Amino acid sequence: MPQGSEAIYNRQLIFHEQNLTDVQVRSSCFFVMMILPVTGRASEITGRNHMKIGETIRKYRKQANLTQEQLADYLGVTAPAVNKWENGASLPDISLVAPIARVFGIHTDELLSYKETLTDEEIARIGEEFSKRLMEGDYEALFAWAMKQITDYPNCEKLQAMLLPGLDSFRGILGAEYPAQYDEAIEKAYLRLLGSQDPEMRRMAAYFLFYAYLNREAYDRAEEMLTYVSRWDTEHQKMQALLCVRKGEEAKAWEIYERMILDGYGTIDHAFMGIYSLAHTQGNREHCAFIIEKQEQIARTLEIGKYQEVCLRFLQSVEEKEKETALELLETMIEGLSDLDGFYQSRLYAHLASNAKSKENSGFTEFMFRRGLSKDEGLDFLKDDPRFCKIMGQEVQKG
Repeated sequence: MPQGSEAIYNRQLIFHEQNLTDVQVRSSCFFVMMILPVTGRASEITGRNHMKIGETIRKYRKQANLTQEQLADYLGVTAPAVNKWENGASLPDISLVAPIARVFGIHTDELLSYKETLTDEEIARIGEEFSKRLMEGDYEALFAWAMKQITDYPNCEKLQAMLLPGLDSFRGILGAEYPAQYDEAIEKAYLRLLGSQDPEMRRMAAYFLFYAYLNREAYDRAEEMLTYVSRWDTEHQKMQALLCVRKGEEAKAWEIYERMILDGYGTIDHAFMGIYSLAHTQGNREHCAFIIEKQEQIARTLEIGKYQEVCLRFLQSVEEKEKETALELLETMIEGLSDLDGFYQSRLYAHLASNAKSKENSGFTEFMFRRGLSKDEGLDFLKDDPRFCKIMGQEVQKG
């Protein structure tokens, strides 16, 4: 495919390239000129598909790294004409349909978007047929059939998202002969999804392309795929760590994996708090006790620290107005706050660097924690106890 950074080819070359056979060119033009008027589909070109064709031209022009001027030069038209096509103000002449498709390396059906989309029910039926053919165990036949569905409905991203992962995964399982021979077609299909307007489609395509490039040791391309996955996504961390391992950056991989443990605990702790709140609202004391026990076990196993171990049980003791238990747990929490980054001493987090300001931050956190508790009306049943005043600190009591 010609690239925008290369010298512009003689426009006549476009009309003689054999990306599409002469038969395909003639049949495509015949379909447009003769069949469409009879079936009423011609109205789609000037109606519903008018903008779609322009969007398709823009999409593939950008994928080919061509400017509007370069595409115009290939086709022997003006740049304003290309601009009008892409903005839906006009359509390319029928004689340009096949040349445009050849420039982009696509079929004319894909350019004109005749088979634009499918209903969810139709996609489900194709999925059932895919499963049936999968059970037959003939990967070559399965691949040919599935790629025909994708080619027939090039703009139905849901269909591609359903079929491509199966084709990608089962070629090895089904014992496809020379599985690498299918790589190019599958990669090309994923790259098309990478240009989708739907972020979930882009994420899925990037995920599968990442592992394809990783297996080929194309690490630069694999790293590029990470930009399509949010760094807040847990998959991003997994992918980045694996890439570091493959590249021999073991220290960085250690750090990422250990950070994943901490981040994972944060997610689990949030879930425990939510479940506890639901169970407490429903008056399910037994389930509250069960959740507290599990939360403590996980915090202890992951060596997160005493504060995290007892905070949920402290919440329960406050809600149950268990004065002795609440004071005991509160004291444990205050002690834990003074060493919030103590988990860095654990072998689980040996490759994570402790923040130089952690002690200062811990002191500030402890002060704000005491201040907040001293103003919490839910703790009024504790505030007349001298032990509470001692735990809170005299300076806070005066404040």
